[in-house]
Amino acid sequence: MSQKVIYEQPLNERIRAFLRLEFLFQQVRHHLAGSSPWDSRASLASLLADHRTDRTSHERAYNLALTLRKSQVPHFKDTLGWIHYQRGEHKAALPLLEEAASELPSMPLVRYHLGMNYIALGDQTKAEEHLKKALEQASSNPALGEKIRTALQQSLKN
Repeated sequence: MSQKVIYEQPLNERIRAFLRLEFLFQQVRHHLAGSSPWDSRASLASLLADHRTDRTSHERAYNLALTLRKSQVPHFKDTLGWIHYQRGEHKAALPLLEEAASELPSMPLVRYHLGMNYIALGDQTKAEEHLKKALEQASSNPALGEKIRTALQQSLKN
């Protein structure tokens, strides 16, 4: 007689996993405006930078993003700018994130990235301006909306 052991996650864990996958798909969709190999690099760099915590993954994300530095695609500028931000290179991130935000004014994730960089640079006025606009635009993405609210609270404390 064969005995099988079946492991089942509790319902709340399954829901959390589905919500996480939905958020990851939204991020990938953000970067896949086209179908060139460069789009894949941007997507991989973004996912590594946002969802991995080890140094090796962050270095890989940075090296992938550097291959995009001469691109005029605003999504790629956002990716490279956000990775510069995560590395503490806030001055290098600023022009990339500003260009991406001006070319993609209706993308809340891009405005969030720019707002976070302004916080790091100590420009609370511009940070709040971009974060408030991002929050208005993020109504269909509750996870991003929560990150933006947290950033706004951080900005108001400083």
